[in-house]
Amino acid sequence: MSSKWMPLASNMISRRRLLGAATLMATGSLAPNVHAYGLMRPWAEEAAGLAAPLAAACVNHPFVKGLADGSLSEERFVYYIGQNIHYLMAYQKSLRALSRRMEDPNHRKRFEDWADETAATEQYTRDVYASFSPRIPDILIVAPTTQLYMGWEAQATAFLPVHEAVAAMLPCFWSYGEVGRFVAKTKKTQGNRYADWIAGYGDPAYEKTVAEAMGIGSDVARDLTPSERFAMTAAFLRSNRLEWMFWDAAWRLETWPAVR
Repeated sequence: MSSKWMPLASNMISRRRLLGAATLMATGSLAPNVHAYGLMRPWAEEAAGLAAPLAAACVNHPFVKGLADGSLSEERFVYYIGQNIHYLMAYQKSLRALSRRMEDPNHRKRFEDWADETAATEQYTRDVYASFSPRIPDILIVAPTTQLYMGWEAQATAFLPVHEAVAAMLPCFWSYGEVGRFVAKTKKTQGNRYADWIAGYGDPAYEKTVAEAMGIGSDVARDLTPSERFAMTAAFLRSNRLEWMFWDAAWRLETWPAVR
């Protein structure tokens, strides 16, 4: 890109981010007075409060309830596992990209560690997939919602300001933790074909990981201007919405629309 166009491109991206945040505010997802109140408490607490309705929608989704009680169809579960493999491959790359941009060496190390853990989770997910389906997951078509979520996180970690990139990556930790607590409290293990998969949901060790990840969000947000904090929270809410969309896509067995 020619250098003379760089300021214009930067301004366009900034306007788009602010328009996105304004849309969330207009629809009630982000309160207009969030800054005056939010600056009085850690960003993680503020963001989690605003995302609570989205987390509740995930917890109450029929896919999650079916996973907990074992009534979920195997077709839907295999679909979810296959798409999860695609997502985890991309998520670990986005974590590494974000790690390279972090100024705090401790934060950098943690995101790199989480990328390694995600790689291990991907392999475990592949093993679970193989136990249910003989199809090779790598040849499965990436569904529209999966593509959207992967693309959003890759874009955020590569091009958005670091505070927004961090916020975009955190819902994978936080929302999954919220779902995990629900499943751990309501799951039926006897006769549940997914008992092994959900055994780790609600793990106290994972709860600590979520708290640490969200704490990094608060650290990053500490010296932000109100408008920067606003945009950071908007990025967090967008990824939380995509968490719900991911569950919903698996429930609907989402496919790409036919070209007519």
